[in-house]
Amino acid sequence: GDLPIRVFRAPARINLRGMHVDTHGGYLNLMTHQRETVIAAAEAEPGHISVYNTDSSFEPVELDLDGGRSFPGLGESWMEFINSPEFERDRTCRPGHWAHYISGCYFSLRHRFPHDPPPGVRAAIAADIPHGAALSSSASLCTVLLLALQRIAGYSLPAHELILAEQDAEWYTGARTGTSDQAAMILGERDAMLNAALRPGELSDCPVSPVPFPPALRVVVINSYTRRSLSGSHRMAYIRNRFAYSLALDVLRQEMSRAGLPRDFVNGMRYLSDITGPAFGPHGGQAALWRLLRTVPERIELDELKRRYTLPHADEQYAAYFDGFPDEQRPTTINLRGPLIFGVAESERARLFPHLIAGEHYEEAGRMMSRGHDGDRVVDSKGEPCAFPVDDATLGRYMDEDVPIEQCPGSYGASSPALDALVDHALASGALGACLTGAGIAGSVLALCRTERADDFVQQMRTFVASPAFAERAHLATQPRPEDKSAVTNQAVASACEIRPDQGNN
Repeated sequence: GDLPIRVFRAPARINLRGMHVDTHGGYLNLMTHQRETVIAAAEAEPGHISVYNTDSSFEPVELDLDGGRSFPGLGESWMEFINSPEFERDRTCRPGHWAHYISGCYFSLRHRFPHDPPPGVRAAIAADIPHGAALSSSASLCTVLLLALQRIAGYSLPAHELILAEQDAEWYTGARTGTSDQAAMILGERDAMLNAALRPGELSDCPVSPVPFPPALRVVVINSYTRRSLSGSHRMAYIRNRFAYSLALDVLRQEMSRAGLPRDFVNGMRYLSDITGPAFGPHGGQAALWRLLRTVPERIELDELKRRYTLPHADEQYAAYFDGFPDEQRPTTINLRGPLIFGVAESERARLFPHLIAGEHYEEAGRMMSRGHDGDRVVDSKGEPCAFPVDDATLGRYMDEDVPIEQCPGSYGASSPALDALVDHALASGALGACLTGAGIAGSVLALCRTERADDFVQQMRTFVASPAFAERAHLATQPRPEDKSAVTNQAVASACEIRPDQGNN
C-alpha cells in the first residue's frame, strides 16, 4: 500500500583465506561481493511479520511471533531459549524453511531487548545472490532483516553486537555458523580485503584491518551450480569438524602442559590465531609445534577422549552442536588431529596472506590458496579419492625438516568432486591459486589471477562449467550454458547499509 518504507541492502561475501576457522578465532581474509539482498520494509503491528520474496521459490511468510505469549528464558540463555520444545517443533515440522531465518532475526533482537520488543514489519525482499552458492545468501538475508528491524525499532547496536545477533539468528535455524560472513558484510570496505581474527566473546576488541586490494589482481568467483544448505541436509557434514575444533584446542593445551611449556604461554593459546610460528619461536620453534600436534589423537572414541583429557565442557559443546539430530546420527567417534592441523595451518595462511599481497608476492599468495584447498580436497586431479596424511610418520618428517605449519594442508575434507574439478581446471588455465569459499561441500570456487588475464580466464571457466565433462563430475541435472554468468570477477563493494536518497550512498 502507501505505507512509508525504508530500504536496506547487504552484500554477499567471499573468503580468500581462513576457511572453517571463524568459530575458533582463526585469522580471516574477507571481501564483500557485489551481488546483494535488498529489503523494503514498513512498520507493522507488534510481533507481526509479513515478508514477500520476489523469488517465487520462496513462498510469502506471515508470522505472528508474539501473540501475547510469554517466553521463558528470554534475555538469558540463547541456546536454552531456541532449543525449547516449542521452537524445536516448529523447525522439525518445516526443516530448512526460509521462515526460520525471519523468526531467528526477530527473536535475536527480542532476546537482546526483552523489555523493549521490536515492532513488526511488512517487507518485500529481492536478491541476486545465487542461492546455496557459498556466497552466504543466508547471512545476507539475516543481516538485511536485522538492519531493518533494529532501525525501525530505534535500536542502535554496535557492529560487533549486530554480528553476534546475526549469528544467533542462524543458530536459531540449526546452522552452527561462525561470525565471518556477517563480519564481512558489516565491516567490509570497497576495494579492500578485511584481515581479522574474530575471537568468540571478544569481538569488540578483535583486530580488524582493511587491506587495499591491488589493481594488478582479480578474484574470479566460479559457481559450480551444486547446492547445499547448512540448516538442512548438509548440517552434519558441516558441524562435525566444527565440534572437533572445540575439543582439539583443549586437548592441545593439555599436551602443551604435559610437555612442560610455561603456564602463561599455555594459557595464552586460547584461539587458533594464537598458535603461530613466531609464537613458538622461543619454545622450540616449528619442530616443537609439530611434536605437540603429533601427540593429538588422529581419531578417537568420545568416551576415551574424555577419559584421557579433562574436558569439562565436552557434553555441553556436544549438545550445542548436535541437538536436533536423531541419536543414531550423532557421532561417537571423531577425527581430531586432521581438522586441528588444518585449522592451525589455515589460520597461519590467513595471517600471512595479506603480507604476501601487500609485498606483491602474488605467486606465493596463490599457492597459499591452493594449499588451503588441498586440505579440503576429497578427490585428486584424476577424480580419485584423496586426503592429505596427518599420521605420525608424516608429522615426524615435517618435524625433522622444520616445515612451516602453513605449508601443511591439514585434513578437513569439506570439498566435493565438483569443487575440486573447478580448482584443477582454474590452475590449469593459468590461475595463480584457487580454492573453495565458505563452508564448502558445494557452491563456489575462487581463483586469483592477474588483471590482464582476467577476462580470458572468465570465459575459459564459463566454457568449462558448461561442458559435459563438468556436468558429469558435478552430477548436474540441468547443464549451464556458456553465456550464463557462472564465472564473474569479484567487486568489493560497500558494507551493509540503509539506502537514503536524501544523503547519497556509497
